[in-house]
Amino acid sequence: MIHQSFHHSATGTWTHVFACEKTQHCIVIDSVLDYDAKTEQTSSESVDQIISLINDKEWQLKYILETHAHADHLTAAQVLKSNLGGEVCIGLGIIKVQETFKDRLPLGENFNADGSDFDLLLSNGDVLLMGQHAIEVMVTPGHTSDSLTYLIEDFAVIGDTLFHPDSGSARCDFPGGDAAELYHSISRILSLPDETKLCLAHDYPENRDAVSVVTVSDQKTGNIHCKTPFDAQRYIETRTMRDAQLAPPCLIEPALIHNIQAGH
Repeated sequence: MIHQSFHHSATGTWTHVFACEKTQHCIVIDSVLDYDAKTEQTSSESVDQIISLINDKEWQLKYILETHAHADHLTAAQVLKSNLGGEVCIGLGIIKVQETFKDRLPLGENFNADGSDFDLLLSNGDVLLMGQHAIEVMVTPGHTSDSLTYLIEDFAVIGDTLFHPDSGSARCDFPGGDAAELYHSISRILSLPDETKLCLAHDYPENRDAVSVVTVSDQKTGNIHCKTPFDAQRYIETRTMRDAQLAPPCLIEPALIHNIQAGH
């Protein structure tokens, strides 16, 4: 199995590409559409690198996966689909997210909060196939109600649950977020084998290079929010206190409008 990561420096986002060497099937997780907030214009320069890779390798794109409806960048799901095909997938919890924001955002009179903008809604325990490799779905809410982790061989693509050990964990102060739920989700991730490679959704380095993958062991021994012993009450108090000091993501409104509609 092939794994390659692409870092979008403007938003600190990692996009992960996996491919089956034997069948040439591939998936893309958490793609990014470039967006200029001043002009409100989009471009596909970043995702074009991924499209070029897939075309050059002559891979077939099976799934375009989202770990959740992002509030800090715009998904390039529909750009990928229009160029390469594939089904756009997200957690079944997106319906709750859509219901929450239906009357808070200008989504239009024809917007239906039923998940129908996506091709496939995923639940805990669902399994997708990428050639000879299984992709198991594990629900990991807390940051958002639709958050998923994708288990692929000895990789886990964990979305905004945990960041690099020096950065901690995801915020829980968005509508539908819950620090107690995130504690349980993180505990599920940390129960995976220590050598499991955790694919990060973001990294915001200051004095080091951006890192795309760490291990469960790295998180247990070094994460500032959840290293062993990982205590629920202490984590919830720390996370809640930290969230109270955070400003909203700078792209939150355009990102949510775009992303809860699958990038249409």
